[in-house]
Amino acid sequence: MSTYDFEEAKQKYRRLCIEELSINIYMQDWYLDGAVERQEDWKVVLSEDNGVIQAAFPFRYLKKHGMYYIENPWNCARMGMWIRKREYKSRLDELLTHKRLTEDILEKLPRYDVFRINFHSGFHNWMPFFWNGFSEQSYYSMVIFPTEEKLLSKINRMRRRQIQGGQYVINENKLSIEGYCSFLIKSYESRGKQLAYDIKQLEKLLMALKSHDACFIYSAENDRGEVLAANVVIQDRDRRYLQFLSQIKGKEGNSQSALVFYAINRAVESGRCFDFEGSMLPGICEFYASYNPEWETYHMVYGYSKRYRLLDALRTIGRG
Repeated sequence: MSTYDFEEAKQKYRRLCIEELSINIYMQDWYLDGAVERQEDWKVVLSEDNGVIQAAFPFRYLKKHGMYYIENPWNCARMGMWIRKREYKSRLDELLTHKRLTEDILEKLPRYDVFRINFHSGFHNWMPFFWNGFSEQSYYSMVIFPTEEKLLSKINRMRRRQIQGGQYVINENKLSIEGYCSFLIKSYESRGKQLAYDIKQLEKLLMALKSHDACFIYSAENDRGEVLAANVVIQDRDRRYLQFLSQIKGKEGNSQSALVFYAINRAVESGRCFDFEGSMLPGICEFYASYNPEWETYHMVYGYSKRYRLLDALRTIGRG
């Protein structure tokens, strides 16, 4: 069996990302470059017909404690498979095509012990993975779609009062990347917490986003010019995504509510959906839900090698 040429596949994929606007931001080659420590930390597998890419599957690939992992890179919430759009004769034709493409992708994957990928919300049918021994867990995001209705009237009454009652100056891209990162550290310290990632990692990603005009830094100030809350919103052709929302403890008031509402309006004005990215944490989920978004399901597909399951079972016994 011939060895799959991952470097050639990556070069083909880079060209595909230029040609295909339907590839979401988390699967863009330049975004993946910015999200990993080294470019070689992510790979891609392609399914081709007569030299034309029909499906692509990018992923982070790493070795930890002797185990090989296929997973989403840091801050790549929605990945999985990109499948070229086409006309299908029937649902059966669509199903069999996706089955063929999935099996072709799976056959080309490198050795792995852990396969754990969050798929994008446009990926509706994970059955071909199930037929190949994988399992699934559902997650939820929350999305506001462009509408002719007044957004404020749709929002939870309490949240609406907070937005209308606050006196804040909302700025777009007033904070530099360095200024935003400094604020983010300060906001976490005000709550006695630390970032779960290296700030240099965030700076690298934000630089990549800025260089592709795919990033907005919003901040809310009081009448004394103090920054109370800030966030990052990133965008692709179809959506804007809420990222890294934070506030200063004790000074936030309603600034965070006003800041998110501003970002929603800017997304809708651009003709894009606003994606909260969801959260399974009750407090965060309830905050997002107060803006009256639509619920959107996405799949986390996972599978483990026999070696991993054996070692995991032994660890469980050892802890017992």
